[in-house]
Amino acid sequence: MAKVQEELGKMFKTFSSNFDDEQLDKFIEDSERIMRRPAELLLKQAGLDAATSTRFALNLVNTLKRRAEKEKWINVETAVLDAQDSGLPASSFSHVTINFAMHVIPDPGAVLQEAMRVLQPGGTLAFTVWHRDNLGWVPDMASCFEALPFEAPMLSPVPMAPNGKTEFIDPDLVPEQLRRCGFEDVEVQTAEHIVRMESAADYLRNFAMMRDWMMRAYWSEDSMEKAKGMGPVMDTGSGDVPEAEQMMLPVATG
Repeated sequence: MAKVQEELGKMFKTFSSNFDDEQLDKFIEDSERIMRRPAELLLKQAGLDAATSTRFALNLVNTLKRRAEKEKWINVETAVLDAQDSGLPASSFSHVTINFAMHVIPDPGAVLQEAMRVLQPGGTLAFTVWHRDNLGWVPDMASCFEALPFEAPMLSPVPMAPNGKTEFIDPDLVPEQLRRCGFEDVEVQTAEHIVRMESAADYLRNFAMMRDWMMRAYWSEDSMEKAKGMGPVMDTGSGDVPEAEQMMLPVATG
């Protein structure tokens, strides 16, 4: 589990850092297709149409900043902060939202405590995480790895909480985590999110980060070398295939 978390952390720190304008546009287009609905559900659950958020990697913050400038967004401030200890003023925000991070942040309990600290009395915390039973991109990735003509291991099942904090991806356990930190009026909504992949190439482009994560965490150097000689791993076949993901949207007041 430690190797899985380590490799994912490395990838977050470099992902999108060298995108040119064309790559950034494509990244935004693909991100909109995959993440727009979860983000909309998150804001709706929180009762918001705008949000304040923190990112833990400079490259992701810079990507957000570039998009804000490109699309001429207003009232957008960017900063690299630690969600476990943000340094933001106490009782300064009406809402805190966290989109797909509590299952990867090392100490999500500390995040809850920090959210309670920065929220105004009666303020709202809302976040999204993958559901404990989510499969999403995993079955197709596993079948592709199995078809390769060399050893291509992949963890089964893939952990939906790489940080090992499975209580934050279980709808039966999340409410207690929030109440322990003083939150009230806790609600947990589960939702299915379906994204249609137009072809194998489309799938690969959208889930290449997941492919690379599995390769770096579990493949030997020999397997990595063999993959280099094959061109884009898994870039074969075609089809119009839906990827179904399960997620949770907890919301609570402080």
